[in-house]
Amino acid sequence: EALVAAMRGHARSEIVQELGCNALFDLSIGSTENATRAVNAGAVEAMVAAMRGHAGSQGVQEQACVALYHLIALNYPENIKRALRAGAKKLAKAAMTAHSGNSEVTKGARDLLERLSYR
Repeated sequence: EALVAAMRGHARSEIVQELGCNALFDLSIGSTENATRAVNAGAVEAMVAAMRGHAGSQGVQEQACVALYHLIALNYPENIKRALRAGAKKLAKAAMTAHSGNSEVTKGARDLLERLSYR
């Protein structure tokens, strides 16, 4: 909850957004409990907002796509809906276009788009 609050409170800080997405990934990857808490605290929406607010940042785009990919796997249908409502699909497509020369961003965005299409 504190991490999502920090991301919301420092929405203009690229480094806070990038590190926040990375931390959400790290906290949730090995723990369903942590992932559930993060999602319930608004992590999906916070990471989509980070993508929207820092479209030019390769680091934010990569970290957000990877973290979202993993977080939405938990409680699959509902978290996909949350991500889609927040605009993740449009932003992942935009990240692939804006950062087409960065293989990490394009792979993360492509993977996220694939997962979002599993509705």
